[in-house]
Amino acid sequence: MNNQSCVLIIGAGRFAVNYINVISGLADQARKMPMPFFFDHLIVTRTQQAGAETLAGKILHKYSGIWRTVTGCQVINEHQLEKVLERYRPGLICLTARDNNTGDGIHAHYSPKALNYGALLCEKPYSSGCGNGASLVHAQRLREHPHAARFGLHLPMMPVLHAMENHDYLGPVLAGARELEFLWQSETARSGLINDLAVHPWSLIPTIDPVTIDKVDATASSTGIRFSWNPVSGGGLKTGKILLQTGGLFRGMRLDQLVLRFGFAEGRLAIFREPMSWNKILDGNMSSELQEVLIAVDNPLKQHLLAMINLKPICDVEKTYLSQQFIERLYGFELHRK
Repeated sequence: MNNQSCVLIIGAGRFAVNYINVISGLADQARKMPMPFFFDHLIVTRTQQAGAETLAGKILHKYSGIWRTVTGCQVINEHQLEKVLERYRPGLICLTARDNNTGDGIHAHYSPKALNYGALLCEKPYSSGCGNGASLVHAQRLREHPHAARFGLHLPMMPVLHAMENHDYLGPVLAGARELEFLWQSETARSGLINDLAVHPWSLIPTIDPVTIDKVDATASSTGIRFSWNPVSGGGLKTGKILLQTGGLFRGMRLDQLVLRFGFAEGRLAIFREPMSWNKILDGNMSSELQEVLIAVDNPLKQHLLAMINLKPICDVEKTYLSQQFIERLYGFELHRK
């Protein structure tokens, strides 16, 4: 039997910091008021036993009174992972590992084993793409897993899309927009711009169907993507552009003439109305102060975690497969290949 009060974070490095903070907050909340869950044992893994134990001690010190036990374990391969899973049998598992050699491909190797034990929230992407479709083989195996229903992919912007679609003003604007354009920047892209960033804007495209990739132009510091789709509700062809770049921090989108920027306001992910024109933003200009908040969204990771606790993933295996399909197609993979 699984231990529903036990949480496992696999690969507790840089990406895991937010997970540790949010899960500790949920555990504290459950101690103070009736909740459909209760956590008191946290397990964190790293590739070095000493590093895992040091991190466990820091977490226990920082969140004293919340966790009864914090355990550090070494995991460097699937065999060690399975030993940890079998010993502790966690009810909730978070996969934030990134391998120095295979990058995010480690997610596709660890996920099937973790799913045998509990609900799993996996960092994006599900696997690194390269254009040969190999990651789709792994994504298909995930769809066929006997416990696929308790898998979720952490796409932070997916709850943002849901908030936009349900907003009195942005909902109709989003549904009626003929052109979408995204600018998504990051200081660096360790696994390449497409693997690191592409699913963020993809998860903000308001369609459940695969989009048509019309053109991809890539350089060392940027990737430009042109796409289109025909909404199932009718209304004719819609077009879009995505520009992924390193060396910056701007993240936003254009809905016809409306320019939106994503940022933070009072600790919440916010959608701001950007007063600067889109062309000026593409030239490297942006407003120094953003004042008009259109929507403030509760922490997306918290939303994903609560959804997994209730076994109702925000990004389920089918959406995960579509996200992986998008990545592979950006690298040149053709879906009709045999």
